[in-house]
Amino acid sequence: MFKLDDKLQALIARQGDRVYRMAFSICPNEADDIWQEVFLRWLRTKPDFPDESRERAWLLKVTANLCRDRLRTPWYKGWEELPEAIPAPEREGESLRELIDRLPKDLRAAVYLHYYEGYSTKECAELLGIRESALRMRLHRARALLKNWIEEDET
Repeated sequence: MFKLDDKLQALIARQGDRVYRMAFSICPNEADDIWQEVFLRWLRTKPDFPDESRERAWLLKVTANLCRDRLRTPWYKGWEELPEAIPAPEREGESLRELIDRLPKDLRAAVYLHYYEGYSTKECAELLGIRESALRMRLHRARALLKNWIEEDET
């Protein structure tokens, strides 16, 4: 049986939930696989970080990159939207988390890092590999979509 070393166990205890939430917010169907791959990459490279914030940033950057790679696969690109002729079920009073889950994946990742993890826009942009202005635009679009959906639910 495989035994985890003490450093890896401590890392998973400290950061495992955070990595999983990030992976789940971008690729819900692949979150388990991505979580495992993040810690396998750590195990292969065993980077040494001066503090916990850099460790967290490295793990979330790897998570974001793996999610981005998964979204580029033909599996994700091959999906087509349902035709408009098929009616969607009516929603009643969705929670904020359900509304966030409806956001496109790029907007969802920005919202998760900024609002749930508390990163600044500059840090979020670095983690996602985009310009800070692009990240601010994603946050603006996400807030606008959420506002519209909430207003639709109220009427």
